[in-house]
Amino acid sequence: MNWTEHRDTLILNGKWQFCMDPDEKKSDDIVAGNSSVAWRQVEVPCDIAHACPEQPDYIGPCWFKKEFSLPVEMSEKRIVLRFEAINYIATVFLNGVCIGRNIHGFLPFEFQLTGHALYNSPNTLLVMTDHRRKFGALPTYFGWKNVGGIIRDVMIYATDETYISGLRVQVALDGSTAITVNVDGPILNDMRLSVELMKASTGSTLIEGVYYLQADQTISLCPNNVDFWSPETPDLYKCKVSLDSQLTKDCVETNYGYRLLEVKKGKFHLNGAPYFLKGYNYHEDNCITGGAVYREISSVDLRTMKESGANFIRTHYPHDSHVMDLADELGLIWMAEIPLNALFLPGFSVPEGTKENEARLNQAFNNARDMLSLLLDRDWNHPCACIWSVSNESNELEVPVIDINNALLQHVKALDPDRLCMHVTMHGMCTNENIDQVYQYDDAICINAYPTIGRRQHSRNFNSDLSDVQKFWRDTISWLRLHYPDKPVIVTEFGYVTDYPYDGILSEDIQCESIAAEYPVIRECAQGVMLWVYADHAWPPDLPFAGYDLSTYGLFRRDRTPKKAYEVYKKLLLEEG
Repeated sequence: MNWTEHRDTLILNGKWQFCMDPDEKKSDDIVAGNSSVAWRQVEVPCDIAHACPEQPDYIGPCWFKKEFSLPVEMSEKRIVLRFEAINYIATVFLNGVCIGRNIHGFLPFEFQLTGHALYNSPNTLLVMTDHRRKFGALPTYFGWKNVGGIIRDVMIYATDETYISGLRVQVALDGSTAITVNVDGPILNDMRLSVELMKASTGSTLIEGVYYLQADQTISLCPNNVDFWSPETPDLYKCKVSLDSQLTKDCVETNYGYRLLEVKKGKFHLNGAPYFLKGYNYHEDNCITGGAVYREISSVDLRTMKESGANFIRTHYPHDSHVMDLADELGLIWMAEIPLNALFLPGFSVPEGTKENEARLNQAFNNARDMLSLLLDRDWNHPCACIWSVSNESNELEVPVIDINNALLQHVKALDPDRLCMHVTMHGMCTNENIDQVYQYDDAICINAYPTIGRRQHSRNFNSDLSDVQKFWRDTISWLRLHYPDKPVIVTEFGYVTDYPYDGILSEDIQCESIAAEYPVIRECAQGVMLWVYADHAWPPDLPFAGYDLSTYGLFRRDRTPKKAYEVYKKLLLEEG
């Protein structure tokens, strides 16, 4: 939801002051404004590794400080401070007073400043960030660089006392459009809502109407002859809602699209026709700003994916919503995932028999459920958002993991019955006694596997005959299709690492051979496939299977220099048409 002409906005990106607080001994001095604290200047959005390059692996509390002035005309308004994302725990102070706390990294949050802000002198905004891993919090485990800091936009905006607080658009392929508008604040008799649906590319109006205002209302419209959104024809529409009275004005709008991704007889169907999903896993990471948003790089990345023949993106955590706007425009189906990662695997161990660990497991579930609710609320109107994923590579051999996945899937389906929902596993042929429960509520089966890597690590040499790897994929996918005939199979991760110590100078050639051997078999047997990963990304140096600070599975280096395998994968994708 974007607001338009009636809300004054102050962007707080840019120069901030920064300091680390590893022992948490500076807090009192910082909040009190003591001059003894040593600050340095950074550019926000900013991740911790770039804020303190001399300690790029520092993990712990940090402080950001910004002074700003508010225009006097805002003094009669409702004032809101909005962060698009801070990782992971954020505590926010304004003029020495704590105004709130947030624990959900990668997602936006807001605090009302009315009554706290000054209009006749500068305001001091302090943000304490903490990206230490907390048991029970999300992410539960890091398969990527632990990114802390203020990683996306910061702004202040102003509304009247009565304002539009939410806008959701629900569509059907016959053009039926249900617009749910939420309004907060006092409602007066002269207040009206105007709703207009228009073609996004031309601005031409399809249908419009004026309605008496209610606090929460759903308005049903049915424009004629709508065009369907798909990767081949990413047609977008715009819903504009205006609130108007003698004393109050507000206006918000959102893009949306008419599309339906569904499962029929074990296959995906998009807008009523069979559809194969193919593309990339993608990290919000680059060598210039690290894990902080850099939209120019993201724009080039998504356009390159599209040009290579991809129609599908998967992420491990919520990405910048502006990047999803671009996926809407380009036509890239998005699999949105929360970072409930590697539950009950090394790095997140919950031994039995202690109430403390049981509470941590319950806390992880509650945080995951809350984060899914926030994710659905933020991304509801994006036509690219077709699939919700509730977890990645957890251990379904443990009954609590099965229970958590199933409860989260049911939670999402209750909130959004129209999109697909699933979890991602690394246990393809799960033969434990709870097999019937493992995928009970999933719309599709998502599996990760790296058979070429496993074969390579075992043999310490590379044989160009990859028939046994191809057999692995045929056997695994056939087994899943036999046991779950009504559920499509997506290979959500496959790939091969470069710079592998045993491969030497041939590592890029071997990556090419592996992808060329694996992709056609997956394409033949499954209903979707995603390469791990679009570009090399930073990851923690203490990962037991790493030994270096970059994951080098990418088809591009971290600086976006292409590897040989990019052209191989591009040719495979484009051959599909």
